[in-house]
Amino acid sequence: MRYGNEVTLIDATHNTTSYGLSLFLICVPTNCSYITAAVLLLTDEQSSTIADGLRKIAEWCPGWRPMCVLSDFSEVQIAAVEDVFAGIVAYAVVS
Repeated sequence: MRYGNEVTLIDATHNTTSYGLSLFLICVPTNCSYITAAVLLLTDEQSSTIADGLRKIAEWCPGWRPMCVLSDFSEVQIAAVEDVFAGIVAYAVVS
């Protein structure tokens, strides 16, 4: 709650495991670095599934409302973020 309301990062480990699960990391900046604040272990990478996971985290932490969310260029991640946090800006970071 102290750090996640300005910037939150979401990143997935695409196709890095031999299991049929997708791992999403939710990271927030602290006063000295970024930390993983939550992990989503999902059965698929659909926007609705990611949104369900984000809603569960928001339910556990009701005051969490980031001003912006950084993501890789994944339309499903961006759609999930914009679905859960209506009105915020989701940025796709292209390297």
